[in-house]
Amino acid sequence: MNHRNNKFLLAMATGLVIFGSKVHASYQADAWQHTGAFSTNVTASTDNSSFMKAIDGNTRINRLSLVGTHDSAASTGGSIAFTSTIVGSTITGAFSGPALQDIVRTQTMPLTEQMKAGIRFFDIRVKHRNDKFQLYHGVSDLGADMDGVLSEIKEFLNKHPEEVIMARVRNEDDDDKNASINRASGNTRYFGETLHSYIKKYGESLFWNNSEGESNPTLRSVRGKIIILSDFPLGNASATLPDGSLAEKEIIGPTGKFKYGLSYRQARIHDSYNLDTKWSLYDKWENLKKYLATTNSQTPSSNLDIGYMSGSGGGALPYFVAGGRMHANTSANHLWTGATETATGINRSKWPDFPRGSCTWGIGWICSIFFSGLNELTATWLAKNNPQYAGILVADFPGNDLIDRVIRLNAPFTGMQQLAGQEWVSLSSNGVDPQCASNDGINCLLGASLADAKRATTAVVCGKDHQAKLGVTGYENKSHWCSMARDKITRDRGENSSTR
Repeated sequence: MNHRNNKFLLAMATGLVIFGSKVHASYQADAWQHTGAFSTNVTASTDNSSFMKAIDGNTRINRLSLVGTHDSAASTGGSIAFTSTIVGSTITGAFSGPALQDIVRTQTMPLTEQMKAGIRFFDIRVKHRNDKFQLYHGVSDLGADMDGVLSEIKEFLNKHPEEVIMARVRNEDDDDKNASINRASGNTRYFGETLHSYIKKYGESLFWNNSEGESNPTLRSVRGKIIILSDFPLGNASATLPDGSLAEKEIIGPTGKFKYGLSYRQARIHDSYNLDTKWSLYDKWENLKKYLATTNSQTPSSNLDIGYMSGSGGGALPYFVAGGRMHANTSANHLWTGATETATGINRSKWPDFPRGSCTWGIGWICSIFFSGLNELTATWLAKNNPQYAGILVADFPGNDLIDRVIRLNAPFTGMQQLAGQEWVSLSSNGVDPQCASNDGINCLLGASLADAKRATTAVVCGKDHQAKLGVTGYENKSHWCSMARDKITRDRGENSSTR
């Protein structure tokens, strides 16, 4: 049975009084409405390939609200190599299979589809093997290397030069401190030398050159670039090549810092990933909720804010933490916590943000309390609290309900203009269609002040979104506000293209 399809649940969610007792005030009927925040689909549900086109180029990157993916390349379970000695004989092999996949896999969309969906932060984890970067998730070899990552990003940015990709590059081999060449793994050079070989191969113009040691560039200065967030130790500063030059000099700028991006560890990072049990999921949510509120309200610094929504441990697998599901499937039911809430008040305050469902009638009503994943809980929080800023939220299995909500935080009504019909319009986050400020997602605000329009809770977007809601794209009639807004925005952007 699908726990969400429960008429009794819906009746109580509207405030129906039974024996003088209403369902808990925090009854999460709306949590079921954000199940699209978790997805195991292999293709993007929404095309957000060009959403950064609508963001003012003067925006500093630390004020962007973005969704990233944790262990971005882990769309398979990979394999774990082993060596075993039995009766004096050494056996080598590799372990793989469905069980490993549920433990290791954190994504289902390949990188190109992730970027299409709107992902702009990648968590790339590698081990230095045979002078190449092999992709890993922990001890699991993902069967691919850095060439696949960079070729996909380069192709995407060539098609969408207004976008930017931030890529955390982490050395997953914790024992490799890069103090010397790791020859045991077949390497003949330092980690940084191999990184520079990739930069040369794919063209230095693809990467943001931070020779001046800037900590917070504008979006305009990094459009079409990869910003590497370095999470690896640089080699021994005194290590030299046969010609006497420093081994990793090519990736070190004049300021002595990493040249092709920023230091990952300079960011304000929230990453409490370890769960003791499945029931620890609510504790992790409480911590994440505090991070969301603090990030939205704190005084901006020049550093990035990076919050990880991912987690595992204690029997809680990545898909469960992200989606609260029984299985790693978008359509799978949510797992029952084993607890119930009753009309008499039992467990009324227990895990209040978790949804209730599968209600039955006994002596009063009894509703089961279900797990909800962090993707869904976060999307619900965003919908309720309407924050101005969320930083970079790094997720496993992100769905369009989460991605789209975060994208809309990026000054959704920048450059607003009022039409003759008094609609306030601007370019939407898809970078193509205009939108109007709205409080219900159906009707444009009319006659409101600019200040009130900027505080609107949502927008009506012309094109496919407008057609899905209202039956027409808005472009069929030249007198429709969509047609007039498109003409005005296109004209104005053409006039101002040199300054954006």
